[in-house]
Amino acid sequence: MKLFGNRTKKNEPEITTANSTAVTPTRLAEPQSQAPEEKPALAATPMTTDSSTPMIAAAATTPKLDTHEQRLALEAQLTRMASDYRQVKAQLKQQLFAEKQENQDQLAAIQQELTDLESKAQANTEKIATLKAISDANEQAAIDELANELAALAQTTTQEQTHLNGLLKEIDSTTKAIRQVVLEIDENEQASNQLSTEIKAETDLQKMYELMAAQKPQVDALYKKRGRLISTREELNDKFSQLSSQRDDLTGRIDQLNQQNNSKTSQQKQLETALTNKVAERQRELTNADNAGQRLDRQITTASNQVAALTATITGLQEHVTQLFDSPYLLRAIQYDREQNYLVFTPTLTTKANVELALLRHLRETLTTAPTLFTATYQPAGATAVTAILTQAGLTGISVVDLYDQLQTSGENTAPQVELPQNENWIQKVDLEHHTTSIFDKEDHLLMTIHQNNGAITQIDYFTNDQKVRSKQYNPAGQLSTSAQFDEDAQLATIDYYRIDGTVVLTKTLNAGKIESLQLFDSQGLVTHVFASEDELTAWWLQHYLAEQTRTQVLIGDIQTGFYRVLAKQQPDLTVIPVLTNLHQDSKPLKKILRHTPAFSRFLVQTEQDRQALATSTDRDLEVDLIENTQPALPKKLSTQE
Repeated sequence: MKLFGNRTKKNEPEITTANSTAVTPTRLAEPQSQAPEEKPALAATPMTTDSSTPMIAAAATTPKLDTHEQRLALEAQLTRMASDYRQVKAQLKQQLFAEKQENQDQLAAIQQELTDLESKAQANTEKIATLKAISDANEQAAIDELANELAALAQTTTQEQTHLNGLLKEIDSTTKAIRQVVLEIDENEQASNQLSTEIKAETDLQKMYELMAAQKPQVDALYKKRGRLISTREELNDKFSQLSSQRDDLTGRIDQLNQQNNSKTSQQKQLETALTNKVAERQRELTNADNAGQRLDRQITTASNQVAALTATITGLQEHVTQLFDSPYLLRAIQYDREQNYLVFTPTLTTKANVELALLRHLRETLTTAPTLFTATYQPAGATAVTAILTQAGLTGISVVDLYDQLQTSGENTAPQVELPQNENWIQKVDLEHHTTSIFDKEDHLLMTIHQNNGAITQIDYFTNDQKVRSKQYNPAGQLSTSAQFDEDAQLATIDYYRIDGTVVLTKTLNAGKIESLQLFDSQGLVTHVFASEDELTAWWLQHYLAEQTRTQVLIGDIQTGFYRVLAKQQPDLTVIPVLTNLHQDSKPLKKILRHTPAFSRFLVQTEQDRQALATSTDRDLEVDLIENTQPALPKKLSTQE
């Protein structure tokens, strides 16, 4: 169903009026340099809006119209003009809002782009600051520490080398001394050998003794000197060994110092290279960040200018809308989501529920998938009775979910069928007109009244002393559906609702006709929930039903419905399309609905008058559908008022 009546589509004929050119959204969008000249007021000869309607004139060939007929013709013409005017006005407003929306979409995109650019610029600025704040003090300190260690190593190595050089000189001197002593020992041995040879060469024993006596002082001197030389050689050898050991130790330490020096020198070079590379890389990053910052600044400036230009354009369009229309807000058709399921809620549905049936018919024609109908009023036939009403109204394919039907069919279908009570002492009186059978005892006391429909028992009322004390209702299958107890004042006291397996599922307790409590039972007869009102029961069950659905459920109905108000308090995040009827412009109830939190953005209204009242009172753009097509009434005046 269309929101603005017969709106012109691209492939539909253009709207024309008498003595006028075609009016299209494109032509409406063109600026007018000068307002068209006003036509003179209508005279006794009214104009028609199309060539198919004959002109009303006083020509001799045209039957003369009396004053009443002329007035009716003028009203009919004015009504047609008003309809065309509303349609063109709606097209103009839609075109203006479409243009505004295009600019707003562009503005949102550029604002998002601007936000992203500013975020990038801020991150780039922080990056530059971070890079500049980086300190190389630790790395430089490590390099300096290594340099100090190398200097200390060099000094120690020099000292040890000096010591080694002294040792080497002393070893060389000792070696020379050893050689000299060895030479002297050799000379001593040669001298001793010479003396010995001379003695051995003497053959005369007497001379030999004389010669030995003569050589004795010399021999003693040689032996003493030899002893001293050998002792000196041993001392020099010991000294040489000590000096050699010291030299070896010192050489080992110098080698270790050289190794440490090489290692630390390598570490120093690595640290210096790493620091040099790090500084160079940081400088490259700083250069790139500076260049990026300049580019971002230029882009931000461009985007800011675009935002300013689009904002000015949107403001101009909004001012233009305000000048042309009393309401600066747009009412467009509701956009339904195919991925969502639409649940129409109403306490009950009867053949006289014109608004509900019109609503369901509109949704059935509009939605790609039929809506679901939720009801919460007990009927013996349950959802079948609601489906029958829909079928009678020509509405097929609509799923019906009924609270009491769901409760009573929650068990297995095992309950027995009711049978007509029999007793030979009873007297039966049949009322064919009302399809009832009354049963009396022999004293003519009324015991029960049996109600039937097409031969099937639908209800049995029980009496004591001619006062109703109990009433049982049966479903179309003849199974006990409810059992009601009455108090001494013949008022309802309790009502038990039965599952189709014969167990009680719900008990209502009443006092003076008002509900005191509702108790919900499981199949074992244990109380699971207690409610203070039917609205609480219905809201609880509906909330449970919605939680089980896999698709998003959109509720449609009168938000003043009692169980909906309870449900909305328990679950404020519901997605709802309110149905509004009999609206009055700027009325307190309408303003209260528009101020609802969370704010409603979609509405279904019954008539064009309801839509006009909503358009005049709204403080924001809305999506609105009419559930009934009504003939536009004769306007009080032609204006841009909605």
